[in-house]
Amino acid sequence: MIAVPLSIPGEVFNVQPRPGEPARLGIVLTPPVGAKVILQSPAQLRPIDFGLDTVLEDIPNTADGLPLRITGISLTLDGAFMRNPTSCGTKTTTADATSYAGTAATASNSFESVNCAAVPFSPGFEGSIGSPGHTNAFTFPPQTTVISQDDGEAGLRRAQVLLPNNIAGDTDYLGNMCTVADFQAHACPDVSIVGQATAESPLQEDALAGPVVLVENEDSDLPKLGLDLEGALALQLYGDLELQLLPGGLRVAVVFEGLPDIPISRFELALVQDRLNYTGRDLCDPPPLVYDTNFTSHGDVVLNDTTEASVVGCGDEYEEPTGSAKLRGATGKNPRLRINVRAGSIGIDEVVVNAPRKAKFAKGKIVVRADGQKLPASAIERLKKSLTIALDEADEIRVKASQGALKLKKSVDSGDELPFSLDVTDSGGDAFVIDTPATARR
Repeated sequence: MIAVPLSIPGEVFNVQPRPGEPARLGIVLTPPVGAKVILQSPAQLRPIDFGLDTVLEDIPNTADGLPLRITGISLTLDGAFMRNPTSCGTKTTTADATSYAGTAATASNSFESVNCAAVPFSPGFEGSIGSPGHTNAFTFPPQTTVISQDDGEAGLRRAQVLLPNNIAGDTDYLGNMCTVADFQAHACPDVSIVGQATAESPLQEDALAGPVVLVENEDSDLPKLGLDLEGALALQLYGDLELQLLPGGLRVAVVFEGLPDIPISRFELALVQDRLNYTGRDLCDPPPLVYDTNFTSHGDVVLNDTTEASVVGCGDEYEEPTGSAKLRGATGKNPRLRINVRAGSIGIDEVVVNAPRKAKFAKGKIVVRADGQKLPASAIERLKKSLTIALDEADEIRVKASQGALKLKKSVDSGDELPFSLDVTDSGGDAFVIDTPATARR
């Protein structure tokens, strides 16, 4: 039999990933004769260095009954699907191949990433502490810190947050640690869970979310903070608790080293009340509480800043809930709506999202998270002009409607302001109407 060399063209598609996958590629090859060849390549996160592996299995060795010998595979992805690293140095891609005879081979290629310090890096920070009844000295208030970054910024490699004076971990509660083995197995006891972490990335439609856990630390008497983030890019991160003696006194620092070079648009670490977080002073009395932050990019750019904390629950004042809306892809076939709602002084029990005249809700993907946890479909009532979401004293609600869940009239242009609004009921039964206009963006 005479071998006939062929170069078979094909297309690569971004396929809906399966649960636990950050991405999946679909490959359709079109030979000159015979049926199309369809392959799928799922992506997997490497826990060691947080890189991605793509796996292509069952590559055919016959076509229409004739033997087929693949001598090379060329795969080109559009720039919109990939992101360059923001750390400098040698970057190596490795390919491992196994033949039908069982023999294996490895090949690699490298490139140099340079000038990383020139990549923009200006992370924002905000912190809040306290709640009604948890502002006096010697109480255990909730505390939330948020780091945010714009698209195109360098990745965050190291983050240190120095807590305000007289804010620390309760020495008695620090002993409620989870073993490393149980943490890695997602089997920590409830008493070791002290909060919730949420990470949003422009590379992923859904946020990563999971518990904040006190984990045993063989290098210190103080436990580590373990973040068990679940989702398509599921990963586990460890942060250190450090005591630093400074001119103003002894302060507690939370330090995360070696963070993956993955773009994060928003990272929230929320410690719940009545557990770990402890205040030795009245939060409502002067001087103001101040966070000191030290952030380092993967390009080795260092940014230091000071931020005054927002204190919740002082006196008899009542903070009303707030909300915002963002609308992307408004002029295309798949508009995407994001609604964020934050509780005021007390939690929220119900949110109704009202669509304006030029929009309606339809069949499609709607994801609602309350305090980082995904709500079941039974908690959401969907009508053409409204979404009703039933909650249980949630402090933060994030709604995402995509993949056909939102329909806009053809008369909507980029830059138009659509008057979405929210009907919010807090846990005390008080109702609020919040205007959340969204500017239509491409």
